[in-house]
Amino acid sequence: MTVQATEDVQQGLTQDDFDMYYETWEKFDEAATQYIPLSSLTEFVDALEEPLRLPAPNLYKLVSLNIPICENDRVHCVDILDALTKNFLGTVGDTTGELGDIKKGPDRIDYNPVTTTLERQREMFVARLIQRTWRNFVKRRHARALMALADDSSAEDVSVAGSHVSLRSSAARPGGGPEFEPPRPTSSIGSSHTGHHHHHHPHHHEHEQEHEHEHEHHHQHQHHHDIDDDDGDCVQ
Repeated sequence: MTVQATEDVQQGLTQDDFDMYYETWEKFDEAATQYIPLSSLTEFVDALEEPLRLPAPNLYKLVSLNIPICENDRVHCVDILDALTKNFLGTVGDTTGELGDIKKGPDRIDYNPVTTTLERQREMFVARLIQRTWRNFVKRRHARALMALADDSSAEDVSVAGSHVSLRSSAARPGGGPEFEPPRPTSSIGSSHTGHHHHHHPHHHEHEQEHEHEHEHHHQHQHHHDIDDDDGDCVQ
């Protein structure tokens, strides 16, 4: 036991404090196994008396004390007392300076630490982080799948609606023909013939007038001829 450690103990911790610790321990470890479940640790340190007590909530304080955890999630009585003593003296994390026989408990049996409260907290944090990341990934993938399905359904609805409109338009037209049929262009032959007919129509009329005029002139000439015959008869 170092001189400094002895002075620290004399200034704040006594044998009575350690006796009190083990009296409380026996209530949690009635079979004297030297271990309590990790799940009982917070309740145990809250049940202690000052100056070793860590009032609840004390989870993060226990994590910072970096107490060893043995197989099957058990914690040893000496490891807990050592951590609480260092916490009281302000020497947490200092692995040197044993406090001597004043706090020494029974020899550890079946002692096989596998992690610590600090390492366990880190492991739990990483596990929760991985789980949360995975859940978020699954949610995003599910959301993308739903969006893709909705897009496909919308496209199919538009296609079906377009088909219905086309069918209704065809049914509204007799024979399914086009609704509006543009005027058919007049053939060039018909146009030429029609134009030619109208173009020569005035000439035809003029020809008829000339024919009538000749007919009238012939009639007049015949009339004069008849008169001359009559005169001849009279002369004779």
